[in-house]
Amino acid sequence: MNIRLEMVRDTDFELLASWFHNPENNKWLISRYNLERYNQIIHTRILKKSDNFFCMVYDLDQPIGFVGLSLIDNLDKTGMIWYILGERSYAGQSVMTIAVNLLLEKAFTDLKLHSIQAIVAEKNAASLRVLEKNNFKRSGIQRESHFIEGGFQNRMCFDILQSEYRGMTHG
Repeated sequence: MNIRLEMVRDTDFELLASWFHNPENNKWLISRYNLERYNQIIHTRILKKSDNFFCMVYDLDQPIGFVGLSLIDNLDKTGMIWYILGERSYAGQSVMTIAVNLLLEKAFTDLKLHSIQAIVAEKNAASLRVLEKNNFKRSGIQRESHFIEGGFQNRMCFDILQSEYRGMTHG
């Protein structure tokens, strides 16, 4: 695999929409990015806002996922990370671990951020592993704040400081 990031373009909209509409991806998203409203918010709220930094994840020339920073605060030097593996055939291959690490490199080096936060549903084991492999630290719990599969579950809060970031060797 040869994982790389490229900034999201308007031409990526349809592919992103299909990934966000996939129930296996969508169930983990916070409610403001749910299925019914996704199409209308992707351009206005996600792709076009200046406090966001979003990238497509590629293996060679094939787009396979999405990583991004939202709520970037240039005064406090913070941002919120999120990511989706769009091509399920890549599951279990550490693609998103590598992609998140590449994004952290950009966040701490190019964007000069100091701290990156993440919020993950407690039962989203794959996403929790991505954060842990990238040296994120657990910083709290939002109790019963995510409604999924007929019930409430906790969201786990994580963060990483620039001083805690360690790059990976990508192959």
